[in-house]
Amino acid sequence: MIPVDKKKVLAIYTTLFEIFGHTVFDRAALTDSGLAIDETELYKHLYTLYARLAENNIEMLFDNQPLLSATWEFELDTTKSSIDWFEIRPEIRCNGKIIDSKLWEQALANKGMVHFDGRIQVLDAESLKTLSALFQATGSSKHGQREIVVIQRL
Repeated sequence: MIPVDKKKVLAIYTTLFEIFGHTVFDRAALTDSGLAIDETELYKHLYTLYARLAENNIEMLFDNQPLLSATWEFELDTTKSSIDWFEIRPEIRCNGKIIDSKLWEQALANKGMVHFDGRIQVLDAESLKTLSALFQATGSSKHGQREIVVIQRL
């Protein structure tokens, strides 16, 4: 027999209901394999789900690895390149380590979940919002790589 922590089980069900609504349980009733959450919906609410479960001391796993919270630090270097233009060079760090552009794209594609430094991390909501804004401002090349952006001064 395995002891069950009923408070944690209740916290899991309550959290799922509050984030995804009652339909998450309707779909589960149709299958015996457990709760099924649409991937798009899961990623959309991933950090909220992670944070709410962490508040209740419930560890969230992905591929049998614990998810960790990550806050990225953003810095923009602007350089005047001619009379009417300047360049923006974004730099992102996590725990003092520079994040390369491929990881930015992975974070955006996975709605904030990345494999970094040997661990699976979930970006906090503010970092994901800033990353999305930075990505929109800088654009991308035809090959999907980040470029220095030149913006007209006026």
